[in-house]
Amino acid sequence: MPNTITIHPTGIYTADDLCAMLDVSPATLAEARRAGDLRATRKGRRWIYLGEWVLTWLRATPREEVRRDL
Repeated sequence: MPNTITIHPTGIYTADDLCAMLDVSPATLAEARRAGDLRATRKGRRWIYLGEWVLTWLRATPREEVRRDL
């Protein structure tokens, strides 16, 4: 049985925190930010995520990926 991860809606998380907790790469978070799927704010050199923003992103229906044939 997989471990349960708890993300508190009022919690404040860094990109490093989320990468470790969710087992995703920094590129995954960056892509979600750029696409507007994951809300974030920048403080100095760090990206900061509120727990409620992360939960909204995780609950969202995935977008259909556009296939580009070259």
